[in-house]
Amino acid sequence: MEGPALLFGLGANKAGTSWLFRYLEGHPQCHLRSPKELHFFDAEDMGTRAFQLRELSKQIAAARDRLEEGSGNPDYLRRRIADLTAWRQVMEEPALDLDAYRAFLSQGAAPGTRLIGDMTPAYGLLSEARLRMMAAMGPLARFVLLLRDPVERAWSNIRMMAGWQGGDEAARDAAATRLARDWLEGDRPELDERSDYAGILGRARAAIPEKALFVGFYEELFTQATVDRICRFLGLDPHPGKFSQRVWASPPVTLPASLRQALQAHLAPQYEYVRSVLGHLPAGWKTGHVEV
Repeated sequence: MEGPALLFGLGANKAGTSWLFRYLEGHPQCHLRSPKELHFFDAEDMGTRAFQLRELSKQIAAARDRLEEGSGNPDYLRRRIADLTAWRQVMEEPALDLDAYRAFLSQGAAPGTRLIGDMTPAYGLLSEARLRMMAAMGPLARFVLLLRDPVERAWSNIRMMAGWQGGDEAARDAAATRLARDWLEGDRPELDERSDYAGILGRARAAIPEKALFVGFYEELFTQATVDRICRFLGLDPHPGKFSQRVWASPPVTLPASLRQALQAHLAPQYEYVRSVLGHLPAGWKTGHVEV
């Protein structure tokens, strides 16, 4: 008998993956561990294992502090500490251990569970070879890639980065504008990587069988019809979504009109690529589309 389907969330960053994770986490046929982003494959391929281990230790310490302070749901915090501690043990292994990875995802799953998974947007940056290996992990390996209007996604990413720097609203506005202009001038290559839909979608389509890849749009995600489509793709029964809930929204920062125009021109090839491959753009993207 086949086990549960194995979900890989490929991103994109700031395109609704946290909301989708929460939705699936609450689905009675899913079993998702509390860390959303495991960084199992990208840590190996991009040489960031030591960094990810440090981040895990910080997350464990933060959860323990919250538990001691009585801040948050104690049952959830205990589960999160246990999950993070178990995951750190897997990540401490010097090489990829696929059996340990799958065992971690499956641990605690109830009988009849139909889906386990890992939703790490950085997986969208993986090579074709790595994605092909992941697709071969079983006949029920499934991949979900969510795309968002390129300008809106990039600006949300920039707002998040500006928020990390702290300060009041004026300071965040200035930091976000500075980050965007740095990017347009050739700095901030990480923003180019995250915004490269041609690369992300192109690699996914080349490496993953068509039946195993779901490509959706952030602008269409928050409806019952869309989550029902995702559930069918993943082999799940329909389940109601909480569409008024947003997860990890970036701090509000106004995008100046002149900067929006510059970002639209910079990202115009991404609009064109998505339209050429998928045959259309969502209605919500049309105001951001610039002909090339």
